[in-house]
Amino acid sequence: MRGPRTSGVLAVLGALLVVVLGATAAAAQAQATPEHENFRFPFEFSLSNPCSGEFVVLNGTSSGNITSFTDSSGQIHLTVHDLITGQGQGDSGNRYRFSDTLNTSVILAPDFAPFVITQTLVDRVIAQGNAPNFVLHTTVHTTVNANGEVTASTVKSSAECR
Repeated sequence: MRGPRTSGVLAVLGALLVVVLGATAAAAQAQATPEHENFRFPFEFSLSNPCSGEFVVLNGTSSGNITSFTDSSGQIHLTVHDLITGQGQGDSGNRYRFSDTLNTSVILAPDFAPFVITQTLVDRVIAQGNAPNFVLHTTVHTTVNANGEVTASTVKSSAECR
């Protein structure tokens, strides 16, 4: 799926990636002892209801934790568990509530390349009007080689109308 939803997901994922990469300094010093860091920040994004076409602006809070450690070979491992909740309104007047779960896995070299990042996002959106509810499933995978070149990049998204 392309358009407003993909750009909204990528904006949230991009913001989270900044948080994740910011945690790598602690991970580089952690040397096999897992470090845990909590985060919380507000955000806004837009999407189209894939079941009705209604344009929806959503805002809410992203909160979760990052676990990081450095293995014996110096690779940095990060896992992020994120709960994204909020509400919004569509251009047809329908109100929405949503709850998203985002899981991220990052493995990167001490100098940040090569690295592999995989993210899975499940959006559960409940309409408070005549619009149908829907669930979106998104997976993002990116691999960067030691030269900093992207060697694999995929975004897969699907929707279920309920």
